[in-house]
Amino acid sequence: MRLTHALFIVFILGVAACTHEPDLPGLAHDRLVVVIEDPPRNLDPRFTTDATSMRVSRLIFSSLVSVDNPTLRARAELASGWEQDRADPRVWTVDLRRDLKWHDGTHFTAEDVVYTYNSVMSPELGSPFREPYQANIAKVEAVDSYTVRFHLYAPYATFLTDLVLGIVPQHICASNQDRFPQGRYVGTGPYRFVARHGERRIDLEAFSEAFDGVPKIKHVVFRTIKDEGTRLLALLGGSADLMQNGVSPVLTSVLNDHPDLEVSFAPSISFTYVALNLRDPGLADQGVRQALALAIPRQRIIDTHLKNRATLAT
Repeated sequence: MRLTHALFIVFILGVAACTHEPDLPGLAHDRLVVVIEDPPRNLDPRFTTDATSMRVSRLIFSSLVSVDNPTLRARAELASGWEQDRADPRVWTVDLRRDLKWHDGTHFTAEDVVYTYNSVMSPELGSPFREPYQANIAKVEAVDSYTVRFHLYAPYATFLTDLVLGIVPQHICASNQDRFPQGRYVGTGPYRFVARHGERRIDLEAFSEAFDGVPKIKHVVFRTIKDEGTRLLALLGGSADLMQNGVSPVLTSVLNDHPDLEVSFAPSISFTYVALNLRDPGLADQGVRQALALAIPRQRIIDTHLKNRATLAT
């Protein structure tokens, strides 16, 4: 009995050791710890539909353009420029930056862009972005290693700002059923993927050959803390440095005067919506949906919630 009891204790200690979370990377002065409400569901940019996944994924994967929030204009990222065909406004030619590299050292080419868009528009992949891209893009082709040409079904005004899709590497995904091997996310963004510790933490490290220059912060860590009070305690206690859009409006005014926190507000193009299941017999009734729409206090939500989404930093 004593031997069995001893073995049980050893087993418990072994399990505890196996589930122990590794120390944070780097030192406090070269590390940023960001607390998030929910763990990212998927870091592949072809599948990122929730805000947390997008936030992390966009540090790993760059897109042809990004959108400047205040002006809503396209800003060159992997692209160096673009031009709409004067004779045929359905045709756009996008020039790429030279000497771009993936995080594994492989050179980035126009074929990666063509592969990414074709994979998204393929029914086999099952990307949630397939329908809008497939509805507008007739063909994507590589003119040469640094030039991509988009052929559209018809001209449309938001084409440039729709080129925010993160580009994935053909040499990795094409040989793995168009997906990333488990735990191997390779992009061209300012940070490379290092490790994921279950649902609790994701570690990123600055990419030494980032096209916009090496980031000043070497390590970025995303920690999942579901409870709002615990997230705030992590900030106040110094175990976290940043939280974005994770504060209830009722607490924002209180935290605004806290000496150890900096609260900042900025315009955003993000949106929140309520999706109704029309297959439900109750919601299939148009009158019910109209009643729900009329019952939503829109102005109150704008005044008390949407105007008070803040970013907190220690």
